[in-house]
Amino acid sequence: MARRRNLTNKPHDVYRIYDATGALLYVGCSWNAFSRVPQHKHEHRPWFPLAATVDVDTFPDLRTARLVEALAIAEERPSWNVATERMAIVRGRGTEPVTIDVFRSIPIQDFWKVS
Repeated sequence: MARRRNLTNKPHDVYRIYDATGALLYVGCSWNAFSRVPQHKHEHRPWFPLAATVDVDTFPDLRTARLVEALAIAEERPSWNVATERMAIVRGRGTEPVTIDVFRSIPIQDFWKVS
């Protein structure tokens, strides 16, 4: 049986995928956006051919990243996200300030190696 890594307390990314006009297509959360974004192409997501750039914010843990993802989907209304029950969060709960790493307007082709 394969053993799953516990990534809960590891840094996680929240990524936003935009089309060429700057319209927000999708918001996602992953422990590694540079691995996850290309998977959307291989999963044949109908919106992926429209993708032009990606913004990536890195948070200290999964919980923080999921909260940010849920807020981004609720407030920014990306055109291709489907809200799920995990998106329901309670606002106003105290959280510690976090430091994030921010990467903006990364060309979509930079998410996989070009030979």
